[in-house]
Amino acid sequence: MKKLSFYLLLILLVQGCGDAATEKVLKMEDIAPKAKSKIKQTNDNSEKKELIGFSQLAAQWVGLTFDSIVSLDSLFFNDRFTPKKSFKFKMYNSTNETLFTQWVFKDSMATYNAFYNWLDCFGEPCKSISIGQKRALQKDNCFILLNDTSFTYISAKVNLPTKKWLTYFDTLTHSPNWKLIIDQHHKKTSWNSMKNRVLIPIKK
Repeated sequence: MKKLSFYLLLILLVQGCGDAATEKVLKMEDIAPKAKSKIKQTNDNSEKKELIGFSQLAAQWVGLTFDSIVSLDSLFFNDRFTPKKSFKFKMYNSTNETLFTQWVFKDSMATYNAFYNWLDCFGEPCKSISIGQKRALQKDNCFILLNDTSFTYISAKVNLPTKKWLTYFDTLTHSPNWKLIIDQHHKKTSWNSMKNRVLIPIKK
C-alpha cells in the first residue's frame, strides 16, 4: 500500500512538472517583448519628413495667392516610375492658371532615374531635352526643381514668380540646396543648382 501511494505521488509530481513546462512555452514571455520592440523601431524609421508637398498657408505667407486650388487625379508620365507619393494641383486666380506637380521617390537613384527619363520624353511631343539647353522647353513658362528625393514641375502661361517659389520651398524644408533648378522665362531657359542659397550656373 505504501509503495502504491509512493508511485501515485511520483506520477502526480511528474505530471505537475510537465504542465508547468508546457505553460511556460505557450506564454513565450521571453519572445513577446522583443517582437514589440522590433515593431516600434520599424515604425519610428518610417516616419521621415522627406516630403515637400504643397501648403496653402506657406504659399500665402510668401505672397503666392490663389482664389481656388483643385486636386488632380490624372496620371502623368512620371507616375509610371512608382513614386512614393505625388502632388498634383491646378491653381487659379483672376489672371492666371498654374499647374503644380511633384513626385517623391524612395531614394536618389529612383529620383534621378525618373527625372532623366522624363527629360528624354518631355511633354506631349515626347521630345528630348538636353542639360543646359537655352531654348524654350515648352510653349508655357515653367519652373523645375530637383533634389535627392523629389522633383517639382510648375507651369503657367504668365511669368512665374520664381523667387517666391524658392522662398516657399525654403520655408517648408529649411534646406536651400537644389541639385537642379530649371527656369523657363518666355523663350529662354536657365539652368542652375543652388548651394547655401547661392545659384550656380550649369552649362552644356
